[in-house]
Amino acid sequence: MVNSFCQRSPRDKNLPPKREMNFLIVLDEPGIIYCSVPKVASTEWREALSFYHHHGRVQGKQAQNRTIWKHLSEYSNRNVTTKIQRYYKFLFVREPFERLLSAYKSKFLAKNEVYHKKFGREIIKKFRKNATEHQKMSGYGVTFFEFVKYVAFAKAYDEHWRPYSQLCHVCSIGYNFIGYLETIDEDAAFLIKESKMNGSMVFKSTRHSRTSSDLLRFYSQIPLRYINRLRSIYSNDFEMFGYQFPGPLKSLVNSQLSKNN
Repeated sequence: MVNSFCQRSPRDKNLPPKREMNFLIVLDEPGIIYCSVPKVASTEWREALSFYHHHGRVQGKQAQNRTIWKHLSEYSNRNVTTKIQRYYKFLFVREPFERLLSAYKSKFLAKNEVYHKKFGREIIKKFRKNATEHQKMSGYGVTFFEFVKYVAFAKAYDEHWRPYSQLCHVCSIGYNFIGYLETIDEDAAFLIKESKMNGSMVFKSTRHSRTSSDLLRFYSQIPLRYINRLRSIYSNDFEMFGYQFPGPLKSLVNSQLSKNN
């Protein structure tokens, strides 16, 4: 799937600018490059990979601290090319509609002060009619439909809902392994063996998401035209990794289509 897509996408053959390699974590000891995709078990992978870290094992929010990791963007062009050629490169992906909902839940339903101020205020001002001054100032209470409207019209995307193609540059990097959150336990075990990581390194998938069970409840609020807009935004993610549209939203889409006919 990825190979056939990349063969049709020569525009992505060249290496991206180094400033766009900020999500590619480099571990020199095992010779590993990991594209850390937010909302796709990135914390768990950082916790596992900290086995090789000179700071020692890290957990939770500490694992998400960018300053304790080396990123491909920090190396010279020559070193970047050498590492891409020689190191084992991997990433994990997730069904796009699920990832988007997971981002909403963690950044807007949870008490995430940074995202309420940075995005919540703007979203409410743009998309909520008759919003109170308190709502505009606090940024709290963004609905899923308001969030989807924001994503649908955005010119740039926060890392937590940015398409994989803009984070990991799949066609130009040439990954050795692409795993799926849906089969992460089996994929992680295979990856650790295949990449010849230290057998003492353990990946623990301990965070069991409820997002998949919440999909229909949240997306039932979204009109079909916005679901189709999301399809356009994440079209490469669907096609590259074999996710079918509308996938888990099939019953909702069919229901809306039947009402419109």
